Amino acid sequence: MMGTTSLTPGKRPLVSFETGDQYLIDGLIGRGGFGGVYRARFVHEGGVTPQPVCVKTTVDVGSWHREAYFGEILKGHAGAVQMLGSFVGHQGARRPLYCSVFELCERSVGGALRAGNLRWSESRVLKEFRAVVRAVSDLHASGAVHRDITPLNVLLTFDGHLKLADFGIAIHGIARGVRADAFNPWHAPVTIVIRGKRSWTPREDVWQLGQLLARLLGADVPQRLHSAHVRKLQCSDRSKALIYRCIASREHRFRDASHLLDAMARDSELEFSRITSVAGRTIVFTGRGTMERAELWRLARRAGAQPSARVSRDVDLVVVSGRSPFWAAGATGRKIMAALRLK
Repeated sequence: MMGTTSLTPGKRPLVSFETGDQYLIDGLIGRGGFGGVYRARFVHEGGVTPQPVCVKTTVDVGSWHREAYFGEILKGHAGAVQMLGSFVGHQGARRPLYCSVFELCERSVGGALRAGNLRWSESRVLKEFRAVVRAVSDLHASGAVHRDITPLNVLLTFDGHLKLADFGIAIHGIARGVRADAFNPWHAPVTIVIRGKRSWTPREDVWQLGQLLARLLGADVPQRLHSAHVRKLQCSDRSKALIYRCIASREHRFRDASHLLDAMARDSELEFSRITSVAGRTIVFTGRGTMERAELWRLARRAGAQPSARVSRDVDLVVVSGRSPFWAAGATGRKIMAALRLK
């Protein structure tokens, strides 16, 4: 199938059947699951434009339609690669190809990370990452999921910005449910790959965003970063908490990209307050203080409170009794994250 999408660099142009527009192919950039990606230049009456573009070719009409459709949804979006056009074309006597034209980016985040050339400060990472999250948030708001947010599909522009790309397996259908029938197994949660979860929701896109953020902040993992590894990252506790809530078990993840955006926009530090009585309250203890948990529960019951082992909507109070060395994200543990999520 790959051979049928191949274009030959040189003087023979790629021509649109409908408009007659022509593109000279300068060279191959890479190949993907549905076709080839090429560096090209538009041919006009006065010659060839100096500004190169990216041309993607495929024989898969479904992925071509999705690229064009989602390109329109994210038109003008700073965090998404911009589509410049789409057409059915041919190069000489070759079979017709479905073609999409995009702005040309320098390379993928995956390529930059492999080369060791992406050494950004944490503040810059968060700024660029936010633009990508905003693009995914708009996808989710339209009722769609991307399903392929990997370092290979987030591109680095020539002026140093991140942009989301490759909408070949993006699909609408959040309301009725999207089947987990198309994804990169190296960039999917274990609930999808190993445990056979049948649906892909915005939470799975969020998981991929968390993996992306971890890699941008220096995580060096062969396949996927697990929540237990978050505390070892060399970044702020705030960023660790964001990553943890993206890649933790499904019930602890952000529901969609808009909730991740909200968390990035507001201060996630804990706010403590004093109370005069715990009587009639449901109370949760977290952290490793100077007293055993059983003793804390006994004292709570004596004071008229109902201790609980987990944070839920029924909990009134979360008591932080010291800091646990096992907390997942710096100074934030699972119970505190669950409380922040419910808050």
